[in-house]
Amino acid sequence: CATVALPLAVATGLLAPPPPLASGGQSRDSQLLPMLCAFGVGALGSALGAWIMHAVTARWLRLWTVREAAAAAGCLSATYIGGSANFFGVAAAVGASEFGALLPSLLAADLVV
Repeated sequence: CATVALPLAVATGLLAPPPPLASGGQSRDSQLLPMLCAFGVGALGSALGAWIMHAVTARWLRLWTVREAAAAAGCLSATYIGGSANFFGVAAAVGASEFGALLPSLLAADLVV
């Protein structure tokens, strides 16, 4: 399902016609800029939070190894920036399932937060 339905949904979303202009008559570019700025600030905040989490859990508290903390930081920042599909993609890419209970605990934290 994820290998067929998800790419198909993305492709059909990109092929959809653009929405009509707002009632105020503003151009689409002027409507898009505030959203892109907010997304950029949120993405930078997520990346900074992941870096801080990595430093705290791996270097100071030594709760996880550096690889485990990096996998956790990558998975959580991916889900905050792009949703659960990004979480699973990054988890597969970094091999988060190799770390025992790390992946299920990250999934639980992602659902709660």
